[in-house]
Amino acid sequence: MNPKKSKFFPFFATSSLLAAVIGGAFVRHHLEYGTETKMLASLDRDTLLASADSQAQIPETDYYTQVVDRLKNTYVEHVADEQALAIGAVRGMVDYLDDPLANYMSKEQFKAFAASQSGTFEGIGVELRFQFNKVRERKKIENSGEGTAEPTDIADFIPNLVVSGVAPGSPAAKAGILPGDRIDSVAGKWLLSTEEIKTYRDENKKVRESKLTDEEMDKKLRALRDKAENALMPAKARDLLTLGTTGNIAVGWKRGGRSMSAEISKATTQWKAVEREGDAINIKLFDGAADQLKPLIKEGSSLTIDLRNSTLGNFPEMKRVFNLLAPKGEYGAFVAETTKRPVPLLSQGTGPKLASITLLVDSTTRGAAEVMAKALTDHGLAKLKGSDMAGENAEIKVVALADGSGYTLPTGYYKKDLPLEAKK
Repeated sequence: MNPKKSKFFPFFATSSLLAAVIGGAFVRHHLEYGTETKMLASLDRDTLLASADSQAQIPETDYYTQVVDRLKNTYVEHVADEQALAIGAVRGMVDYLDDPLANYMSKEQFKAFAASQSGTFEGIGVELRFQFNKVRERKKIENSGEGTAEPTDIADFIPNLVVSGVAPGSPAAKAGILPGDRIDSVAGKWLLSTEEIKTYRDENKKVRESKLTDEEMDKKLRALRDKAENALMPAKARDLLTLGTTGNIAVGWKRGGRSMSAEISKATTQWKAVEREGDAINIKLFDGAADQLKPLIKEGSSLTIDLRNSTLGNFPEMKRVFNLLAPKGEYGAFVAETTKRPVPLLSQGTGPKLASITLLVDSTTRGAAEVMAKALTDHGLAKLKGSDMAGENAEIKVVALADGSGYTLPTGYYKKDLPLEAKK
């Protein structure tokens, strides 16, 4: 047999497998992370409520009511729980936003998240976030404009799972995991992500271009195939690492080009909201942070506040801490396209007058901590020391649902000044 021809078949089989794995992964991730996304929804459209007038708009309430009626009256089994239908609708709508900060959580997930807002962490003691390929964000912007959009690589929609915070003294901290590390395997399974798909493709290409015998080629391609077929989705991996307080789990992660791994025990980890470390006060914006900070600040004192290794944070608590650090007044606003009137960031000025504030920040300063840091420095109340922050300055609302589940929703981006039209 012609050597080139013999190598074509395993290559074709592996390439087909890769396409199937990526497509399947896209669906699996969104079924675990939420439900359908805009792209997934476009693959199969029902004719429900179709109109001869393509421009006709159906009011949202009417659309929902008609869908519920159809499910109740025509589904093959009896639909008795309308609340479950409503929760399912919320889940789908939140996921439809296609935003890693808009996150629907099941009862178990939301319970763990609520506990983390007070500094209590399950699992290995980390906060994890989905990090999408930056190319995907660029394409998302292009797709929102006019003209022909650039073809989208579906691999860009499988996010990396990145460690955004590590609780001191947690099992993860003891294992050496740091903020910014990318999780690449959990429980012995390869974690499918944008980066790993690219690595897979590169490995596949190297195998095809190498001078291997048919037997060696087949062995290499089979190994790649097995790796792909046994992949774990980011949403599932997140649950395995952040839920539960007993048992061990194998975790692999990457830092730069270096791979590390450890067998890590799950536990309950309590992360302190406020802790003095040398000359600095380490603040995590969990429930109770303001009450714990208040006795540590004195009239005319100079503060050094460490905001590194921040979690998403508790935004209501951030505003209480802000009241202690900023004189009474208005400090910018949270602005959204959907609201004509931005929501101002106000301070009640309940703290003593301070001589100076220095904020220690870096790329792990995000969420509520980043918003607070920007508001203080933008208005000359503090100076930053360190490197650039994460660039994540949206205010996040936490919404609890009747069945115990819930979701997070970004509602506005912090801006230094109110837009001119809002000042009129």
